[in-house]
Amino acid sequence: MNEVKLNPVYANIPDAIAWICQQRLQNSNRTYQEIWEFIHQDQALKILLPRIFEKNHLGGDLKAQMSSYGVKGIRDRLASLFLYQLSEKNQAKSVDLTYILEVQQFEERFSEFANEWDSRIFLLGFYLRVKDLKNEEYNDPEEYELNIPLDVDEILTHGKAKIEKLDWLIITLKSLLQFKSKDELIDWINKDGKDIYNLIITLSPAQQKVFLKDLLQYGHAINDLDFFIFNKI
Repeated sequence: MNEVKLNPVYANIPDAIAWICQQRLQNSNRTYQEIWEFIHQDQALKILLPRIFEKNHLGGDLKAQMSSYGVKGIRDRLASLFLYQLSEKNQAKSVDLTYILEVQQFEERFSEFANEWDSRIFLLGFYLRVKDLKNEEYNDPEEYELNIPLDVDEILTHGKAKIEKLDWLIITLKSLLQFKSKDELIDWINKDGKDIYNLIITLSPAQQKVFLKDLLQYGHAINDLDFFIFNKI
């Protein structure tokens, strides 16, 4: 049987999504002002801004609506517009939150391991959903990136504390499960889960290449390469 070679796909994450998900923003007037200023730095986003909200809600006052929806509400509405465009190849005239339902479910799945006000799991789910949509367009995938193995959940239960960058740990485990068993990864988590390099050196050169490619693609997509600079998850 001939092996089917899939076309490589890359996920481009909009700066606004990457930024709002990495800031750990709390609901406050100061936060809404930060989001307002960030959006207005980008002319394309500035034009998109009215679509994020509802024309007649709160008299059409966009700043008042930001407070009404909260940080995660703004995040969800913005993300839905991007996923609509990617799915339908067209600009959405208004928000349709059904387009982010799978990402919200992904975030809820790992919520018990996440820090409060943290949107990094939403960011990872958004990234994987984008990859799945691109795979549907260019390939005929048998599996979806968003369907991370349940072994990841079980491995996470062995962690001793909330993880600062849980998205990095999840995508690390997702990639390593291609080469390591669940029990091997649980053993790593229990012994020295913060030192990833002790685990990387046990991989073959070909496996290391695949693993680093998985992480580099994610880090590039969200503009966060701290994992490679500071040796931490």
